[in-house]
Amino acid sequence: LFRSIEQEQDKFKKEFRSRKLPPIRQDRKPGPWRMLEIFTWTCAVSIAAADREWDSHEPVTHPTYDLTNVADQKKMWDYLDQVDPDCLVIQVDCTPWSKMQNINQRTPHQCRKLAASRAKSRILVGLCYDLIRWQTLRRRVVILENPAESLIWQEAPLRRAAELAGIAVSKADMCMYDKKRPDTKEYVR
Repeated sequence: LFRSIEQEQDKFKKEFRSRKLPPIRQDRKPGPWRMLEIFTWTCAVSIAAADREWDSHEPVTHPTYDLTNVADQKKMWDYLDQVDPDCLVIQVDCTPWSKMQNINQRTPHQCRKLAASRAKSRILVGLCYDLIRWQTLRRRVVILENPAESLIWQEAPLRRAAELAGIAVSKADMCMYDKKRPDTKEYVR
């Protein structure tokens, strides 16, 4: 396993040498465990981590970051390097990938609108792959959350991510675990 991770590290460095990504640091900064969420709006995992005395950091999400924007992606990578997260939780929007979207494809306008939405989301799917690969090469925990039936799992970057050394794929029903909105305390369905 370690040999394949080292091979992945070398491949990653060559493949992304022109991009400004944080260094692949395997020795963690001292201090409590650090949690960071990306694309979140509930911060439910960060709240749970803080309850267990982990350091929970400001999430990388709207309105501070628009991760379809290259400048905000650079800002995110700088922030990740500063935080040095032990656990990275990625919760990319499932709306364009929901199977329900296929039901509303009756007119050319609806088809174009969904295609545009998915095209924009594919930028984020590619970024998810970069985040997963960066975090696993550092031998840290990464979780990507999306509904099991979401079509996002069929996208090439996430299929490649599932094959990376050190990645395990599993299903969990988040609603089972009292996932509530922090502002209204209502259950998230």
